[in-house]
Amino acid sequence: MIVGSTKKKTVTTKNEANEITIPGNETIEQQILALIESRDYSGASAVIEFSRDELGHAYTKELALWHGYSLFHLGDYQGAIEVYEKLLKEDPEDTVLYLYISSCQYYLRDFDDARASAMKGPQVELQTRLLFHISHQLNDEQELFSAHSKLVGTLENQLSLAAIHYMRSHYQEAIEIYQKILQEHEDYLALNVYISMCQFKLDKFEESNEYVDQYLGVNSDSAVALNLKSCDYLRLYGSEIAESQLLQIRKFAAANYDFVDALINHNLCIFKNGEDGFKILPKLISILPEARFNLAIQYMKESNSAEAYNILQGYQSVDVPDSILKASVDLAYGQYTGDSGPIEEANLVFKEVGDMDTVRDTIPGRQAKTTHHFIQGEYDLCLKLLDTIETFIGQTDEFYYNKAMALAALSKFEEAERLFLSVQNPAYTKEIYYVTWLAKCYIMNKKPENAWKLYTASSNTEEAKTLLQIISVECFNTKAFYYAMKAYDVLCKFELDPSLKQGMIASAIGVFRNILSRKETSDKLSDVIEVLSSEPEAAQVLQTIQNHIDTSTDFDNLL
Repeated sequence: MIVGSTKKKTVTTKNEANEITIPGNETIEQQILALIESRDYSGASAVIEFSRDELGHAYTKELALWHGYSLFHLGDYQGAIEVYEKLLKEDPEDTVLYLYISSCQYYLRDFDDARASAMKGPQVELQTRLLFHISHQLNDEQELFSAHSKLVGTLENQLSLAAIHYMRSHYQEAIEIYQKILQEHEDYLALNVYISMCQFKLDKFEESNEYVDQYLGVNSDSAVALNLKSCDYLRLYGSEIAESQLLQIRKFAAANYDFVDALINHNLCIFKNGEDGFKILPKLISILPEARFNLAIQYMKESNSAEAYNILQGYQSVDVPDSILKASVDLAYGQYTGDSGPIEEANLVFKEVGDMDTVRDTIPGRQAKTTHHFIQGEYDLCLKLLDTIETFIGQTDEFYYNKAMALAALSKFEEAERLFLSVQNPAYTKEIYYVTWLAKCYIMNKKPENAWKLYTASSNTEEAKTLLQIISVECFNTKAFYYAMKAYDVLCKFELDPSLKQGMIASAIGVFRNILSRKETSDKLSDVIEVLSSEPEAAQVLQTIQNHIDTSTDFDNLL
């Protein structure tokens, strides 16, 4: 994190940066330093390259270091690495360059390489801070604590510690460090942005907006601060006002960073509930790590857990929301493939998140613990937790869906049916889990005809087969023999399992008995005869029924 000053920044615009001029009373070095001071890293990089390539000025080590520094702050980490590696070849003894390379690799998320490079550097505080952050990303708790023990109370180390608190979702601890530093250094205005980010994560959007305004009051052209303010506005006032605020970045932002347009396009997509997400987000994955996770969310909304799973493979979650998302994807993928491995891994994450002191009493924390209990089959505990957050999210499709499944698992089918039917998202209502649970609710609530309609409306072969299996077994068990007979009859045409024929014949007998006892209308008799006539093994049963019909006056009007 870069600590800002109270000085107002001025920058070279993109159009101005294309025409490099060196004032007569200002050296190239002075111009470069002025551009860096004003955060115009694009301009600084352009001046360095122009002086080297066009003016033929010496590309000194000092210029090369500023070049790498500018590229790093532009987000061109690979370009910065190339600069530092060339310097290393020229001066192998300058091992601090390994730490600069490690910093670039860290932001490229090449954490193993970043650790290897950091270990080649000198044992200075920057190395300690790098290993501290790298070990967090690699989930190496032993190295994390080792690096933590080496951090002394310098300003940079305190900021590093606060950043780790932030990434580990210890937002209040991070706030306390930032506020303490701010009391001692009132001119470190960027700390207001860091505090604002923590407040945002704690869902304290008004407080977050107040803190970011303190920074924007002096640095009104900050792309990061303007973006954060637009996120606050999204939660406080809705997407339309948030979008208007976000677009202020193009008008006022000082930064010529390449990622600014990507940031705007990304957040506009999110503000519009993922509109055109499959077109926009894939292009941004290499620029913004958040784009990868938001693209996974888009796939999950489409019930495409396989694509979401593939996108997140090899990427480590850095905070609680990302951890919950990745666990949700693992769970859905495990259910889709029948692989218990991803499900077990997801269950561990849900339990860990749900037990975290800083998260357990938040809505995401309780949702995570609820999912853990559901995987464990502890449905009564699921309902207890869901009841505690119903006031806050009880009108969402996700809540309806989750509570309905828990209720159905506890055989509370009437309420479960009501909640299943409250789900409106087509991506959910087309899921096999939704359809099969709803079918079972219909059957248990004495509405087997509705379960049969779900089967006839199904266009997926595997889904249709699963529905037939549920209808045949559950309808037979609840004595809804007519629809059990119809389901078994269809299954018999595609399966050679003898038990299906036995089930069909037994169901047909059940329908006939219900007709005799007036529990079923007599018009079903023709269906019974048609089904039994198609099965040679049912000949004796069919003959018995025919004999009864021939000797009874109850069926004169039907034959």
